[in-house]
Order: sequence, then structure tokens, then C-alpha cells
Amino acid sequence: MSTQKRSDNSRRLLGIGVIIMLLGVFFFVVGDGFSNREVLRASVSLPIADAETATLTLRPGIVETTVRAGAGEGQLLDADIEYYDAYHLTGSPGPQRNMLLEHRPGDGNTFSIGPFGGDNNLEWDVRLNPGFPLAIDIDGDVGDFEMDLRDLNLTALDISTDVGDVELDLPMPNQTYTVTINSDVGNVEVNVPAAAAVHIIAAADVGRLDIDDEIPERSRGDGVVGEAGEWQTDDFDAAEAQIIIEYSGDVGDLTVDVD
Repeated sequence: MSTQKRSDNSRRLLGIGVIIMLLGVFFFVVGDGFSNREVLRASVSLPIADAETATLTLRPGIVETTVRAGAGEGQLLDADIEYYDAYHLTGSPGPQRNMLLEHRPGDGNTFSIGPFGGDNNLEWDVRLNPGFPLAIDIDGDVGDFEMDLRDLNLTALDISTDVGDVELDLPMPNQTYTVTINSDVGNVEVNVPAAAAVHIIAAADVGRLDIDDEIPERSRGDGVVGEAGEWQTDDFDAAEAQIIIEYSGDVGDLTVDVD
């Protein structure tokens, strides 16, 4: 490796270290000043109505979020949420329904939780219709995601997080779907069904890629502090329905297990 490349990697690691340190200082010192704000709570829902397919966009902000099957009869979405100031929920009419649930904290107090990982963190519990064709788009700022999607009819999944861990259980595909994960800081754990045809393309700038041996490795490249590679099950090309996982991580590990 050239001296210039080593120098670039060193500068990158230094910059990442500074970012993590500043985040820690913020949440453990500054964040505590917001923890006395009033926590509001709401239970929300959206009906199926005349929808045939749906796309859900979640923007929880700084929240610990759970996503799972379990919406009530006739509902696309049920959720119990905690929030500061305001939230926004919309659902477009028609056969292709677009749903949006987002947190809207007041100006100047976007970072409004106490020390991260403590008892003051806001929580969202989002429950979705298990039989309905559904695409999910998640845009998270700070907070962990626990997503058990095994009973859903998933058509696509896009996850983008700034800081936080992701635990994800995927369903057997009724149709081919793509899972796109972009994680700035945090570990990602993905469980895929044992019978699924899976293709993985992954790259971690600073972190490890730990892929189950049941998904054979096709290519691999190891850097000084990161890894990149491609994996694919033997039956992938012949399968009628496939799972495609595309992962990009700045700081953190990716683990993929076969259930």
C-alpha cells in the first residue's frame, strides 16, 4: 500500500473518531438539557380503503423504532408513537397508496432526547398489515431500529441511518425485492430465511462483513480498516423470487445470518 493511501486512511479514521467523540459529548452533556421537555403520545392508523399496493416512508428523527407485522383488521398501519411538539401522518388515496409518518420537533430543538441509551429516549411501535404488498423507506437520524418483517409481503426496503444499530428479519419473497442499507455509524444485523435465494453486495469503510457460510462468497477485498465483497446462494439465478441486499457502511459491522 502506498504512503499516500496510508495517510488518507489515517486522516479518515481521525475524522471519524472526532465525529463519534462529538456525538458522545452532545448526548451525554448537551442532550440532557432537553430531557425535561414534555413527551407527547399518540396512537395512529391508516385504513386499506381502495389501496392495492402501498409505500410507507418513516422519518422518526431521534427515536428508538420497532417495525413489525400486526396492524388491525382493515388497516395498513397502526402505530403508537412518542414525540415532541408535532408529528405528521398522511396517506394518499387510490390503488397505489403512499404513506408518510414523520416526527416534527420544534425549531431549534431538533436534538431533543436525553443521554442516548437512557430511559428518556422516545419510542415508536409501528405495526403493518401482514398480507399487503408493501415497500418501506426509512430515514433515521439517531436511534436503533428493530424490524421483524418476517410476516410481511415486502416489495422493497430502503434504510438510511445516521447513528444507530439495525436488527432486521426479512421475509421469504413473494416477488423479488431489494434491501438497500446505508449506515453512517452503527452495526447492522440481517436474518434471511434459510430457503431464500440471496445476493449480497456489501462494503464497510471501517468495520467487518460477517456473512453466513450458507451464502457462498463470490469476491472479497480487505482494506486496512474495512472490507468489501459479494455473496450469492447457489440457487439464486434459477429462483423465481430473490432477495438482493445492498449494504454501504461508514463505521460499523454487517452481519448476515441464515435462519
